[in-house]
Amino acid sequence: MRHIRRDKGMGCIRLRKDGRWEGRLSADGYDPVYVYGKTKREVQNRLFAEQSKPRLVRDQESLIVREWLDRWLELVKSSRRFKTYDLYKAIVTNHINPHIGNFKLDRLSKTQIYDMLDALKKGGVGDAVPLHRDPDFFLS
Repeated sequence: MRHIRRDKGMGCIRLRKDGRWEGRLSADGYDPVYVYGKTKREVQNRLFAEQSKPRLVRDQESLIVREWLDRWLELVKSSRRFKTYDLYKAIVTNHINPHIGNFKLDRLSKTQIYDMLDALKKGGVGDAVPLHRDPDFFLS
């Protein structure tokens, strides 16, 4: 049987040892997306759906935190309830952006995140809004 090559950016599909089908979509500058399914057709449909979704660019040297958070908010807007999205937006606008919003994303350090968390805690924000003390939460 002749193998037909898929176009670039269409992803690849394979049968795993455990019997599930796996699809991988990878494009230059983007993090790869993996989808799984019971049938090849199911994985093809999921890959097609993933191609139309906006994704964050892996290489973010020129982005500042504020721009990255705006992109992130746009991504989660369709997958969260309105009140949840509204809470995320308020936290980003009122608490995160004033402290670290103007730093370059690739230059953001744990110290800057600790400083932001400490300032928010001193301002009484940590009592009402659950804040993560682990700086890797923000850097991942």
